[in-house]
Amino acid sequence: MQGPHKNQSNQCRTEPVRIEKLDSNGSGFGRLSSGKVVFVPGVLPDELVRVRFNESDGKYLHGNAIEIIEPAPQRIAPPCPYFSECAGCIFQILSYPDQLDAKRSILVDQLSRIGKLTSAEAVVLPFIGSPKEYEYRSSMKFRIHPDGTIALPGKKRQAVPIAKCMICRQEINDLLGMISFEEESGLQGLEIRTGWDGGIQMVLSGTTERPELELETDLPVSIVYSGPGGSAVLAGDSSMMQQIEEIELVAADDSPFFPNPLAIALAAEALKGQLSPLQENSVVVVPAGTGFWTKWLSSFSKEVVVLDREDAYLDDFLLNLDEAESVSLILGEFSESILALGRPHKLVLYDSAITPIRKGVLQTLCTAHPEILVGIYRDTALFARDCLLLQQEGFDLKSCIPVDEMPQTAQFLMIGIFSEKIT
Repeated sequence: MQGPHKNQSNQCRTEPVRIEKLDSNGSGFGRLSSGKVVFVPGVLPDELVRVRFNESDGKYLHGNAIEIIEPAPQRIAPPCPYFSECAGCIFQILSYPDQLDAKRSILVDQLSRIGKLTSAEAVVLPFIGSPKEYEYRSSMKFRIHPDGTIALPGKKRQAVPIAKCMICRQEINDLLGMISFEEESGLQGLEIRTGWDGGIQMVLSGTTERPELELETDLPVSIVYSGPGGSAVLAGDSSMMQQIEEIELVAADDSPFFPNPLAIALAAEALKGQLSPLQENSVVVVPAGTGFWTKWLSSFSKEVVVLDREDAYLDDFLLNLDEAESVSLILGEFSESILALGRPHKLVLYDSAITPIRKGVLQTLCTAHPEILVGIYRDTALFARDCLLLQQEGFDLKSCIPVDEMPQTAQFLMIGIFSEKIT
């Protein structure tokens, strides 16, 4: 085995590194001969890889694998032609069952190391896989180059022009093949959303007041533009309709949109199986969001009280819950809203998947002394940190439901179910 040597041309170093595990972002964790930690994307545990890294006085380094010296037995050839450049689907080097195993290992490691749980392996339930491994995404954000090409973020900070994305639904890829933009148009970003009824929405962003666009397609496409002067509808509608099982949701162009509705439906079904009957109970949801969890809970609980401090998505929430008679909304500071509840509630559900719930808010929710506390997450490190906080506030993690909302990537959904310690 060769030792470290210096590359004089670019002032970088290369060195063989044995990968120990994967971090919360799916990158490999290894140690250099100096003892410094290096994070390397696109590698697997136990692999020996030659890593190029920039010399630094920092505690942690980030490098790139330039050679897989000893590949892991589970490594496979990625099917996407953009894999070597695109920063997105880093787990395409694993079969789908191995992806689920890798994500579970990341979750257990984070809960053990950051969350200080001695029973992490036992409380994490079997991973729920996505019904689709590819062509599942109902929304995707792209970049628009100054030359008009459409791209995704690259591994080396550059954008990667693409013609098709394997994890996007066919409607998105069909539209990608039909559209193009002029050079120096002022457009910078593009999000494409697909609704349950086959409708498509393009959400454009840029630096001009209002771009001139021409689009000829047989597809039902809405176009919304967000620029210095605010948002404007250029064609069709400003919102899209999603359907998750029997729940229909309207989402405006600047509202959260579920990337994998099929996986969310499985997550909700699994959560319901972990909850005791709620038909005669009042439950609390924080924050309002666009109303999915509220609408879902209202279908099998006596009453849902929603707390929020701001009205970021209030129009969508009110539209989606228009016919829900058992739902009430309280806007204001959470500490005051908790006091205004006035009676114990069996369950409090908070959603940190879109906007993380701040530490102070989480502590305030604990003062309501719910019998069950449910947290929704997409960030394993944040989930683990909150598990530690909740332990300090008197709540134990009883179970965690992991759901693979985003196959081929390192991201997934976690639902933590906590209960107050018996004193």
